[in-house]
Amino acid sequence: MIAIRCEYMRGSIMKEIKPLLCRQCGSHDLRLEQGRYVCHYCGTVHYGAAGAGGKLFNAIVEMMTRSRTAVVVSAAAAFLALFVAGLFIINRSAGPAGRDTSVHADRPVKQVEAGKEAIEPDKKVSAEFTDIAPLNDVIGNIYFVGMFRNTGETPVYPRAEIALYDAKGEKVAVGRGYGIRGYIMPGERTPVSVLVMRAPAYKTVKSVGIPESPSYYRPRPRLGITRLKMTSPAHRYDYYRASGRVRNGSGRDAQHVQVAVTAFDDSGRIIGHAGGFIGQSVLRNGDDAPFSVEFHIMKGKPARFEVDYNASEYRPQK
Repeated sequence: MIAIRCEYMRGSIMKEIKPLLCRQCGSHDLRLEQGRYVCHYCGTVHYGAAGAGGKLFNAIVEMMTRSRTAVVVSAAAAFLALFVAGLFIINRSAGPAGRDTSVHADRPVKQVEAGKEAIEPDKKVSAEFTDIAPLNDVIGNIYFVGMFRNTGETPVYPRAEIALYDAKGEKVAVGRGYGIRGYIMPGERTPVSVLVMRAPAYKTVKSVGIPESPSYYRPRPRLGITRLKMTSPAHRYDYYRASGRVRNGSGRDAQHVQVAVTAFDDSGRIIGHAGGFIGQSVLRNGDDAPFSVEFHIMKGKPARFEVDYNASEYRPQK
């Protein structure tokens, strides 16, 4: 519906006819209600007063009508801000069940400090692989046997690495070997054999391994080695044999009992190395068992020999 406003001058014929528009939304749907024009689209009320005073009055009404939305929005935003601030203050000042949880501040307590002198330094990880002796077999392989010593402050893996160098100082071969023990404690030593298969001609041997400490270890059961004996070959194709007995007096059952025997000549040079597991899978506490190993390589006449062992605690499956 389009509303038409008609103005008359002193009862004469209509001088001006023009459509009515809503000042707020531009709608033509204005209806006369109780002497006022009301927009049926946005609800804006238009006063139809004439003359200069009416025009001023309409302008004021129009300004107030246009700013009404902004005033309402501003008032709503201010109320919401005050409401949130009030909730924050209440939560800070009151604890559970509305109790006052404010704490009176005491004088600050100075922290107790300690300098570098109170910090224990890192433990040294150190080891050496020395007394390396080559033991050649009949097919061109070489077993480099030496003593791996823990010279540090932590347990270390008995793992050795060697490099062979020719006369020009060029590295021609490398190898790695392990001892029978899972780890050795500071000050301990154990034999390690490094196999280099079909070793080339070389001039010198150097240890190039970097010692490494295990992240986790368990102490091995304490076993006793007794009644040691070494027999000479009975004929040309026989071998030296080292024998003895292993006794478990650790208070715990042991398993995977293994021995390693190293033979030395009169000058202290390593001339033979052999090892193996005992025939008994579990050595009960208080029990003992014999062992015997053969030296397939013996470079000279042995003057003495040493026996090392390894074992782990037996834990039956439940």
